[in-house]
Amino acid sequence: MDVLTRHKDRLIQLAERLVAEETVEQDAFEAMFADLPDARKEAGEGGGMTARPLPSLEPRPEKPSGAPSPSPSPSPA
Repeated sequence: MDVLTRHKDRLIQLAERLVAEETVEQDAFEAMFADLPDARKEAGEGGGMTARPLPSLEPRPEKPSGAPSPSPSPSPA
């Protein structure tokens, strides 16, 4: 919470710019906060977050043919 209080003026400036322009390019954003230390470098390049493997995109195996299949839904009258 202290970070928000310390940098309130910059955050208000950023919010006003976003309201006016809807986007802020990376270089403009970095320029607004250029004089602040990079927390990612202080915490070790990952910023304290650990990577998780992405879920597999391969299709799941089908159920064995001996398994009962769900009955179809009744059709409206």
